[in-house]
Amino acid sequence: MSLSQEELGLIDVLGAKLANHEYKNYLLETYYEGKNKLKDLRISIPPQLTAVETVVGWAGTSVDVLEERLDFEGYLGGDDFGLNEIYRANELDLESSLAHRDALVYGTGFVVVGRGQNGEADPLITIESPKKMTAIYDIRTRRISAALLVNRDNKGTPLTGSLYLPNETIFMAFSAGSGWYEEARDVHNLGRVPVSAMPNNPRSGDPYGRSEITPAVRSYTDSAMRTLLGAEVAREFYLSLIHI
Repeated sequence: MSLSQEELGLIDVLGAKLANHEYKNYLLETYYEGKNKLKDLRISIPPQLTAVETVVGWAGTSVDVLEERLDFEGYLGGDDFGLNEIYRANELDLESSLAHRDALVYGTGFVVVGRGQNGEADPLITIESPKKMTAIYDIRTRRISAALLVNRDNKGTPLTGSLYLPNETIFMAFSAGSGWYEEARDVHNLGRVPVSAMPNNPRSGDPYGRSEITPAVRSYTDSAMRTLLGAEVAREFYLSLIHI
């Protein structure tokens, strides 16, 4: 079965949504990892010192201190339904922290359920990054109505992907000449998309969540970096005067 026009249209919509969040996710990640570049105001910093690397890890700390307090330890009464067996098979005591950290950094994280193959846990629960996954959220049902996962190479070119729908999951590959084409289809008939979003700090007007690396945190980090660089500039001038 090939992809229908409706499915291709849905891929285009979700792909555009994923692209719209690409820069924001990249920016938040650079702050979290302490790789954000100093904003040079071109007023007081000599050109020779603009290349000095100044790192302030406040953004990463604001996320990590919260994530360290989040521990998923299984289900109360879950043994009666086999939930704790699924929990152990998927190593969710370790993997769940990935979703927590994604939600705190990017504002949301994604948990995906699928069939296990070749000795994998079944059902298979995976944590997917919002850098490569997005979804359409139905506010009326408070559920995801469709989701797209795109795997890319190191140049950003799509390689494979998955389209998650209420009654089936479509596994796809990408060709530069013809675009997306179907490789396999899992008709599960669940009646709901097997993807769950984990929004951080959602509100009624914004159910998608927000990052803990807020504009305020980014502003404080930028100011601290400029202050530290200013101290380096003053140090260099002081040492140069001593050697005159």
